[in-house]
Amino acid sequence: MENNDFDKLLELWKKLYSTRIVENEHLMMPAFHVLTSCIVKPRLIYAGHYVPLKIHHFAIQQSGTGKSEVHKLVGKTVAFLGQEYRYNSLNTFSQAGIIGQVIEKKQGIEKRHGALYDSEFLRVDEARSLVSGNNWTDDLKVTLNGYLDDLHVAKKLGPGWLSYEGRAVIATGTFYFQNLKPSLIEDGFMQRFNMSYKRYTTDDILRISGKFDALSSLDYLEDVKPMLEEIKTIAQGIIGMQEKYAIQVGEQKQYVIKMNEETSKYFGEKVDSFFMEHIANLFKNSVLQNNINSFLIRGKVLGHKFMAQHAVLTGKDAVDNESADYAFPLVCDHLRSIANFLTDAFELDEYDIISDTTKTTKLKIAERNIAQWIIKNDKHTVGDFREFIQNNRNFLSIGELAALKLLGKMRIDGKIIDEKGEGSTIYLSVNMERDNKNYGNNENN
Repeated sequence: MENNDFDKLLELWKKLYSTRIVENEHLMMPAFHVLTSCIVKPRLIYAGHYVPLKIHHFAIQQSGTGKSEVHKLVGKTVAFLGQEYRYNSLNTFSQAGIIGQVIEKKQGIEKRHGALYDSEFLRVDEARSLVSGNNWTDDLKVTLNGYLDDLHVAKKLGPGWLSYEGRAVIATGTFYFQNLKPSLIEDGFMQRFNMSYKRYTTDDILRISGKFDALSSLDYLEDVKPMLEEIKTIAQGIIGMQEKYAIQVGEQKQYVIKMNEETSKYFGEKVDSFFMEHIANLFKNSVLQNNINSFLIRGKVLGHKFMAQHAVLTGKDAVDNESADYAFPLVCDHLRSIANFLTDAFELDEYDIISDTTKTTKLKIAERNIAQWIIKNDKHTVGDFREFIQNNRNFLSIGELAALKLLGKMRIDGKIIDEKGEGSTIYLSVNMERDNKNYGNNENN
């Protein structure tokens, strides 16, 4: 029998989110599924394996835009569920803090478990050291990859082995930084997370800053705690309801949910279609394209977790097509974030991954396409153009930031001129007196 506790829980989360978080709507659902990862017991039986339904989250955006506050809100909510739901927070990734230590003493070997051992939710504030790449971080990521797959830690540390089962769902992130290399995503680490990426302009950050004052009048006891209490009540009901998924395996009780082959195929075809239309052949650089191709199968695994969580939270007996439809847009958001991040990080002309001749050719094509878009879209602003290229990455052969930079250069050069609209609105217009020969007669774009 299905129930509507899921809808109540989601609506409460959205309401709580709005009281503590300014904008960052793109992080609301990923954060929600970090929270639900802490209360969903079953594993998904798939391909003969028990797949844990922990949905770990990795957010990439500038400092000061609120990603840490989102994860802190998840932590506060998890901790409110009860003493057994332990929330741990670390400033950065370290082997001792995350995995643990094996120390040799006179009395013998002492094993100290890391935060993965007893956390229900683990927030790591900054992941830059982990993704920047060096010998010790590469070694740590190998261990973490195993944990992210099956929640098991096994590591030789000095005089002995440290091996244990964890249960922590991990949320972390970093700010956008330059000098990245495509090898960043070649080791499978980021593929195991639900990825969120957003690039903010100075105007965006100023707008976010201006909205913080609206939060000052909210009271914890009157406005926040009642929502946390209600979330706790609903979560406890969902947890109790999950006994229906219990089976006896030897002397142990396991919680499992199944997905039939038809639903798996239905979801897989939807993801394949989206990937082919929006992601495949997105990059001219073969290294980048191979890297993003590696996210397809992992994206389906992530989708299965969304589907199974939804099925459990709604009390379904098995994962069905309704759960697949719920999960599909979440996976699309994940894949778009990866594509947008790779585009902005590695396809800008500041990065030395293509020849100067190729860069020049790409910029000429992009310039013509920008002009044609402005001609065909009357009364559009810079913001409209930015939104368009964010949603149509195949339109230009360069990244978003490079496109905005090129648009700025075209305005400085007089190829694009500003037209005043209502109030302070400025519309873009092609200088046809100057560039009619170059832009005005092309009907192919």
